[in-house]
Amino acid sequence: LGPRHAVAEHVRHFLDNLLGDATAVNWMIPHSLNNRRTVALRTLVAIIIYSESNIVQYAQQILQALYKVVRDDDKEVAGEGLLCAELMGKFMRVDQYLPFLVAKSDDTDDAESTRKTHNKTITMLNADGTPAIGTNKLPTLFSTAGNVTKASILTVMRLLLRGATKTLTAEQAKMIVRALTDTNLANLDAPELMKNLISAQQATCEMLIDRGFVVADVAPEAPRTLDSMLVYAMIAATAAEDSGVVAAADAAVAAVSEKIFGEGKKGQVYQQHFGRWIKRHLVDMPPAALQRLITNTPDLTPHSQFLTDLFVQRLSNIKFNVRVSDELALYQIMETLLEGQKMTFTADQLEIILRAIVMPHLGFQPGPAAALFRKLAFATLRAMLRPFHRKALTPALSAEDGALSDKVVTHWLGGVDSDDHEMRFSCIDCTDDVCQMPMAAGTGSEVVDHMVSGLNDSSDHLRHLAATKLRQVLYNGSDVATAVVAAVHAKVASMTEMMLVHLDDVQETLGIRDQLVLCLKRLKAINPDLVTAKAQQAKSKHAIPKYLDELLHFEPNQ
Repeated sequence: LGPRHAVAEHVRHFLDNLLGDATAVNWMIPHSLNNRRTVALRTLVAIIIYSESNIVQYAQQILQALYKVVRDDDKEVAGEGLLCAELMGKFMRVDQYLPFLVAKSDDTDDAESTRKTHNKTITMLNADGTPAIGTNKLPTLFSTAGNVTKASILTVMRLLLRGATKTLTAEQAKMIVRALTDTNLANLDAPELMKNLISAQQATCEMLIDRGFVVADVAPEAPRTLDSMLVYAMIAATAAEDSGVVAAADAAVAAVSEKIFGEGKKGQVYQQHFGRWIKRHLVDMPPAALQRLITNTPDLTPHSQFLTDLFVQRLSNIKFNVRVSDELALYQIMETLLEGQKMTFTADQLEIILRAIVMPHLGFQPGPAAALFRKLAFATLRAMLRPFHRKALTPALSAEDGALSDKVVTHWLGGVDSDDHEMRFSCIDCTDDVCQMPMAAGTGSEVVDHMVSGLNDSSDHLRHLAATKLRQVLYNGSDVATAVVAAVHAKVASMTEMMLVHLDDVQETLGIRDQLVLCLKRLKAINPDLVTAKAQQAKSKHAIPKYLDELLHFEPNQ
């Protein structure tokens, strides 16, 4: 007790000098391995411990010094500063230091909270021991302080709150959450500030969980909760261009989700609050945040109608003479959602997406923006024609004698002929799915021609993909459209000739010839005499005859 009284009585005489040493230019004490700043901060640690709750009267001075110390390049100095901040949180009540951090009051001259004498500064307190707000000169999160200072305030705030786990009230929790989620605080162009903000948001959310203010079973129709506000602010930070900020935000959200719902449930927090976030923030939600919601929510099926309406509203009738970056990002999100097969759309939902969003962009339109949307449209079409979605689309594709199916196949034919590598890839990659769609006889003949023409592509990878898809179609006759099967039987001769040419490609190394041999075996099963005759004619011209030998020795019945 005696030392505590002694420190409390005399600390005011040397605290200013001590804090000056803590923030002064670094220099070594003679004959010592420690520098003066480290010694000063260790002394400050002792003062905080001995002063206990009396430290509140010096809080403003100490915090002012700590804001400079915690961002010091010297890790030892910064570490001692962090320890001081954490200790202050142990001995001060939340209502005593919170106004120093988040107060928005403007400075006034009629109610001063500090008075200076000739040798000391006195901090004026209210009757309940809280600092008098209104004129404190200490920078807060909402003052005109620079981003670096705000980052330091957030670091100190995170450590101060560690001591509030058992004493924090609901009203104080709301005040802290409102401050940390204020849109005026976030600055996506300041990576250091954003990383400290995300760290403070995560620490606050975890403290609220420990305090019992966050529960796992919240009804979807309930108003927004404290954790939903904090987690959404972290998700919104993924719109930053700095990869470190994005990684920090993703990691923080995953950690909070596991703390609430249990280990391994990193996406459950998205499931919990998806509807709440969408309804409240959709208008101003960054595309990156929406992508995180859609990508990380385990089950989006309950929200399929809402998402369909959103896509149709935003992505139909796009005008390319204005800025379309947000629409392009949303289109990518839709394509990712359909490709990932994480949710089940109804037949009506898939049909309206196909008719209103995908098909209008499959045709050629001038301009670079239109070209980007056309690429995405073909990628989206590829995803929609997968069996997972095509099963629901089949009635619409078959209706009116396959009118919709014929339109889709016609656009696919145009995509295969495109000069763009990505468009051709999307089209060739769904060849087997296209061949299972209902179509007219003439269309089926064109499809077969375009399948074979893929072997002439300038890209070896696309040639290999075309050969692989051709083999799949030939060996999957039971599911292939009748028009395609009929066209294959009618074109055995031309198909065989084209494949024999590519079978003599001695420079390919991807296995294209292995696929073609299998294709030719299947054609031989259809018309043995014709394929055998053409293979024998070509054998003398081939540099490597082993593939033709394998074909000639093949018996269709084996």
